[in-house]
Amino acid sequence: MANEAVIIELLGTPAGHPIRYIVADGTAITKGTLMVVTDPRTAVAHSGGQTAFVGIAATDKVASDGQLSIALYNYGIFDLVAAAAGATTVGYPVILSTTTNMITLEATAASITGARVGKALEAVANSE
Repeated sequence: MANEAVIIELLGTPAGHPIRYIVADGTAITKGTLMVVTDPRTAVAHSGGQTAFVGIAATDKVASDGQLSIALYNYGIFDLVAAAAGATTVGYPVILSTTTNMITLEATAASITGARVGKALEAVANSE
């Protein structure tokens, strides 16, 4: 995948408040991938669309390695990539973009999807 999140600072105790989710054995996941939730409590890599964000992959997951769960960070400061037309303003909320593994500025109606990732701590230009 591309545009993985980079850890700046993990907050809380334990650091990053990792939560385990179910994953498909045959799926490969790169550390830093933005993850969304499906039923039941299953995490999949964000592949576009403003669906329910649940965290950032804490480790790599190799396809068909027998692992059926993965820890996701959900509390910290991360360097994320804004999509084209995804410019943000410092302090404004950001959500999952319709572009795979990227974020964009939140529109009022978007928060109802659960796509909110967090708050921009710096202004970001398109594709930055």
